[in-house]
Amino acid sequence: MDFRKLEAFCKVYELRSFSKAGQELHLSQPTISAHVASLEEQLGLLLFDRLGRNVLPTNAGDVLYREGKEIFSILRRAEAELSMLRDEVAGELIVGGSTIPANYILPELMARFMAKHPAVRIELRTGDTDEVTEMVAEGRLDLAVVGDLPEVRGIIPEPLFSDRLTAVASPRYVLPPDCPLSEWPWVMREQGSGTRRAFERALAAGGHNPRTLRSVCMVYGTEAAMRVAVAGAGIAVVSARACDAAVRRGELRVVDCGLLEMERKFYLLRHEGRRAFPAAGAFLTFLRENAEI
Repeated sequence: MDFRKLEAFCKVYELRSFSKAGQELHLSQPTISAHVASLEEQLGLLLFDRLGRNVLPTNAGDVLYREGKEIFSILRRAEAELSMLRDEVAGELIVGGSTIPANYILPELMARFMAKHPAVRIELRTGDTDEVTEMVAEGRLDLAVVGDLPEVRGIIPEPLFSDRLTAVASPRYVLPPDCPLSEWPWVMREQGSGTRRAFERALAAGGHNPRTLRSVCMVYGTEAAMRVAVAGAGIAVVSARACDAAVRRGELRVVDCGLLEMERKFYLLRHEGRRAFPAAGAFLTFLRENAEI
């Protein structure tokens, strides 16, 4: 079986899209489709049901993906162990990050780590805290950094960085006088966001019921929340790391919402049953050495 074709199949399986798989692998969509079709012809089984724009794996697809990922895991382990014979850290490292770590913490650290270990190739996968935690639980990531403490069996969390949440609005936006916090026009993050959960905990600690807030809209991602606030639609709660530049440029202003417990931590996540390859072990050590707690 051609490993390139198997890799194309696995990427389509993960992304549920031939075009997205092509973008990830830097191949054209027809090439991806041809690889999958060739596998189906070789096996004599359909691997995907094509339902319009939707791509759903068949039972045969589920089996091939499970075994295919094991094959690639064995290859990665062999590559890592061979690199140890050359006394170097090498191989592929798959890292996950929720919104703030993926955009404001991990990129600089990854660049410094790769400068130190040029034989390591890092793939960064992103999502909200719940999505990234699920990827760790499923064994799809070597490690991850997220914005809230998970409650998932089999995952080892470790505090790594501190953060502060800040309420921001457009400098042009003026709140009505004596307006209670629950009536402020809030731009809320999606369910599953670590930022949202930290904000709701701060509200509860301050004696406010998060369910009574007036939410004018819900957005997916920190950048979207800040853009909506810049446009004057309401008040967003975002990481101080994320909004610092916009505040200094005068695009946003900090709003005192009277909540005291707006601090949170970012956590390093590992699966307790996943074997750490040399590249993952080296990156883990590197992150601990650069922790800011």
